[in-house]
Amino acid sequence: MVFPGLPSALQLDFDLDASNTVDMTNPSSPVLTVDPVLSAGLTFDASKPHRIRGPLTSVDVDTSSFKIGLRPFQLLSGSFGSVTIYTDSSTTFEIDGTTYAGAAGLTQLATESPLTATVAVVTPDIATGHLVASEVYAGSSVAFGTSDVVTGNVIARSGDTLTVRGALLVRADGTLSFHDTVTVTVGDTTRVTKQGSAAAGLDKNSISVGQRIRAFGTWDGTSTLDATDHTKGPVRMLITQLNGSSVGTPSNQTLTMALNFINGHPIGLFDFTGTGSPDADPNNYAVFTSTLDLTGITDTTPLRARGFVVPFGAATATHDFDAVTVINVDNGPANLLVGWPLLSHVTNPFTFTASGMVVNIASSGLIHEVRRSGVVTVLAKNGTAPAVNAQTPADGLFLISYHGVIQIYTTLNSYQSALTTRLGSGQYARFFSAHGTYDDASHTFTATAMFTLLE
Repeated sequence: MVFPGLPSALQLDFDLDASNTVDMTNPSSPVLTVDPVLSAGLTFDASKPHRIRGPLTSVDVDTSSFKIGLRPFQLLSGSFGSVTIYTDSSTTFEIDGTTYAGAAGLTQLATESPLTATVAVVTPDIATGHLVASEVYAGSSVAFGTSDVVTGNVIARSGDTLTVRGALLVRADGTLSFHDTVTVTVGDTTRVTKQGSAAAGLDKNSISVGQRIRAFGTWDGTSTLDATDHTKGPVRMLITQLNGSSVGTPSNQTLTMALNFINGHPIGLFDFTGTGSPDADPNNYAVFTSTLDLTGITDTTPLRARGFVVPFGAATATHDFDAVTVINVDNGPANLLVGWPLLSHVTNPFTFTASGMVVNIASSGLIHEVRRSGVVTVLAKNGTAPAVNAQTPADGLFLISYHGVIQIYTTLNSYQSALTTRLGSGQYARFFSAHGTYDDASHTFTATAMFTLLE
């Protein structure tokens, strides 16, 4: 419930899986159709971190807390109430480009002027109702300050020039723009920090190919950010996510992965030249996992790893990446995607069963895969066709789209009947997707929702 004058948390979830359909009939000119699906709620999701930004209003060292004024989204002005953020010994701080940990960071934050720009990454503590910060940034370490800021993934490096893909540019004047690819120059005076860490001794060579960064500096107005002036702020190494599958079984806490994506970017975009001896190989990418539990990981297990790329030039055959988390997504949420060419006029896309259907992938086009947390498992056209079974046949979500009109069915029987009628009357299947879980061994997909696009 929302009350006047009392700030409330509004959580928005833009469901990309449900909102997007990609037509790959022409691989050189794919077509993305977007039907946005957005949900909203007033309760924090306690399982994930949340970012809160605004001007610093006060610091209370005795209670290990501070207050910031709320500035939602990218607003630079306005009063939207304030919120109290709590810290503990594990909270890391980056203030004006210098890193601190725990109480030392809060003490330093207390010396900052009122209204200093501040960002906190917090997790709700359900027991106390407190928002506890894992990371705090303030002063020149915050975008929309005195520097221009570029955020993106390093896809190549030549000397002190970084090529950054998917760049978000925040100008010091408050403007925001997106760029496909930009360059960031670093030097001996560049200050380098690491997200969630107060580690010292980092320098320009700590940044390698694959690393996601946030660089503070001066934009030249066209394509390059100069990050050599440390007074402008640091180049911050951000948590980087790998999506792929295991190659063989782990050995000596080292996990070898065949990469599909780095932070959502296709692996083919990255040039690993100069990363080490030998250079990093995305088909045999060595992930050091320290004490992480690797139970259940075998050959081809779909995985998601998060952490940091080893320094430029320091990669070895057994060490390309330092993981802070490794997640086996084998039994995690999955999407089955199958597309048929526009002119193929496949008359038998499905074989219906009592619990669902068997999907005809032998006649599919370029898309016939299962995706789990960005990990792609391509289904062999000449292999066993996947069986898609409804998790709750009598009470589910089943959709048919035809010429922009979406019909929703709540039972499997009505869905199968409608598809049979439509396919028998001259309509053809173009695309099928299912949401649920996939069992590789039995080639069985258990679906909470199914969607068919007809032409």
